Amino acid sequence: MIRLIRKIIFAGVPPDAGNQYNSVIVINALALLTSIFLAVIGSYFYYLTNSAYLIIGVAAECICFATVIWFNSRHIYEFGTLGTVLTHTVFACYFGALLGPAMPEALITAFLLTFLIGSSFSVYKRWGVRIFCLVIAILLFTAIGINSTYVLIKPLELSYDASADIKLICWIAMLVLIGFSTWLLINQNDRSLKEVSRLNREKALYHAEINHELRNTIHTIVTFAQLIDSSKLTAAEQQHLITCLKSSSAQALDIINNGLLLTKIEAGKEEESVESVIELQSFLQDKVNIFNILGNLQQKKIVLTCNVAGSISTDRLALTKIVNNLLTNAIKHSNAGATIGITVTKEDGVLTLKVSNPGTISKSRIARLFEPFESANQSKFDSTGLGLYITHYLVIRLKGKITVNAENNVVLFTVQLPVKDAANITAAEEEKVDFDLTGFNILVIEDDLMNQVALSRTLKDKNATVTVTGSANEGIQLMDQKVPDLIITDLNMPEMLGTDLIAILRKDLRLRNIPVILITGQTADLPANSLSSGTIRLHKPFKVKELYSAVQAQLRC
Repeated sequence: MIRLIRKIIFAGVPPDAGNQYNSVIVINALALLTSIFLAVIGSYFYYLTNSAYLIIGVAAECICFATVIWFNSRHIYEFGTLGTVLTHTVFACYFGALLGPAMPEALITAFLLTFLIGSSFSVYKRWGVRIFCLVIAILLFTAIGINSTYVLIKPLELSYDASADIKLICWIAMLVLIGFSTWLLINQNDRSLKEVSRLNREKALYHAEINHELRNTIHTIVTFAQLIDSSKLTAAEQQHLITCLKSSSAQALDIINNGLLLTKIEAGKEEESVESVIELQSFLQDKVNIFNILGNLQQKKIVLTCNVAGSISTDRLALTKIVNNLLTNAIKHSNAGATIGITVTKEDGVLTLKVSNPGTISKSRIARLFEPFESANQSKFDSTGLGLYITHYLVIRLKGKITVNAENNVVLFTVQLPVKDAANITAAEEEKVDFDLTGFNILVIEDDLMNQVALSRTLKDKNATVTVTGSANEGIQLMDQKVPDLIITDLNMPEMLGTDLIAILRKDLRLRNIPVILITGQTADLPANSLSSGTIRLHKPFKVKELYSAVQAQLRC
């Protein structure tokens, strides 16, 4: 019986659901409790009145509440919400008119204030639903007043004893229902406060850990850069340090990107999925080569087994983050000398990626492993606790699934993703950035001197003619002298925002068609009307290859 009640109350709520489904639980619980009260009390009222109208009303309301739970079980939450409000409203009017003085207006008023106004503002988060509940309450007040004055619906003729019994039972039932709903709301509020407190503690830990990890990684980058400058190194040693420098930079980029993605997830902002063709063997081998540099420093080895020939089509950025996070997790949570395995297969349009490493995780820990700020063992290893949470989010976004097993001292993560077959491309073609910018004039507007040097040097490597300025107003003056083929501008500048500069350009007949690349380190999404057509946005930090791809797209070269 308890299992059945729990199944009804949690109908339509995913097993790993968070607080966002609390309103569904409250609606289901109230629908179930009200139906039980109606069945029991309605049967007694029928015994007292012998009225078919009353028992039909009771049956109809029970059916309506069952329908509400059914809608929620099918994840049609809007209909469940609407059905709850309408059912309470319509049948409050119906029974109020039918029972007359036995169900006094004060009782219905208490019901309205508690359910349609008080509970709706606590349970329903959307203002449209709240306003709808408020309007319904006003209409119900009006209908009750009109019926009380003009007696449009004649109430049942009840004996004094029957009327007294019904009135007492209605008051008791309503008080119990109000008490139960109040308890649910208080309980919901307490759980929300505990969750907020827990997240605040874990965010504090996260900020401490991410600060520690970034300091370590940046220290490594600085050290490698200083060593590369040494004249005592051989060419081979310098090349090895350059490879390590790239690896450390990629690691810092992953830490920052995970943090940026977290802010988007918390804000409910979905990242766009952009499919591209990937030659899987070379794609994975590139990732393994980078992580083997990190692993070798701890006497750990990564072994790739890829049983997929040819190319696939999927979201490259999402797949990159998934692979990087799983390999980072495996390296951090395995002992020195461990061999980490990554095995890839594809069957019936489903790509299966398995990453294994020696280790153990308790069952209780596995249950929380994909929650934010969790990691397999934060006390022993540096970890922001975001990697697996973001991996789970990305897998679900790609309509895949991820599982974890810990048996026989081996931890195994299995990811399954739907992918499409694609025309084969070679590794050289996939990484190709061979294009020539000879004859193209590019204007860079960037107030940071180091970024000016980096952008200018990167573009000049492709033979572009580059003009650099740190001022948006000076950039406009330079455009008046000579119209560039492409503008690369920062978002945040002292004189004006990059979006304001773009708005000025789009109003000028001479400059309105110049393609623009807007560079930003801002985590929040820009307003929808702040970017015009002909503009590509790049988020810092970005890779050189990403800049080249944006330039190629804008100049069509």
